[in-house]
Amino acid sequence: MGIPVKVVLYFCLYFLAFGQSVFTQSSLSANNQVWTIHIDNIKGEKKEIYCEVAETEEEKRRGLMFRNKLGKDECMIFLYENPTLLTFWMKNTYIPLSIAFVNKNHQLTDMFDMKPMDETIISSTTPGIFAIEVNRGWFKKNLVYPGNKIRITREDLRKKKPETNP
Repeated sequence: MGIPVKVVLYFCLYFLAFGQSVFTQSSLSANNQVWTIHIDNIKGEKKEIYCEVAETEEEKRRGLMFRNKLGKDECMIFLYENPTLLTFWMKNTYIPLSIAFVNKNHQLTDMFDMKPMDETIISSTTPGIFAIEVNRGWFKKNLVYPGNKIRITREDLRKKKPETNP
């Protein structure tokens, strides 16, 4: 006896409506890690953003496309093995975003506001190893600017012990 079509349709509709709005739950279950970016803003206040990680080429290509919402203090961090000039666009991205590029010294180098569905290429001006996408205006609202350094912590949910990267 199979699953009734009605149940499958309800599940699909529920996932489309709510499944992507809180990405941290689904991304955490995939690798059992919580990634947090810590930034001391220009006033010395500590700010935190909780990350979904885009590490594979497929994850980087998809980014935040087709999402309708990004949580208040959530972001997507794009990881690159070697410093390189980074380029992004907003094709199929419905959420207004701000992007920051980060160099190998974990210093924010460039920040740009981006418009939904805009296919204009946004590029870093110097080689970077990370790009961070947040809700548009998050950096300004939190007094975070180029020159600020970031620190990333990763907590393995299986061990419940934080691991810190400088």
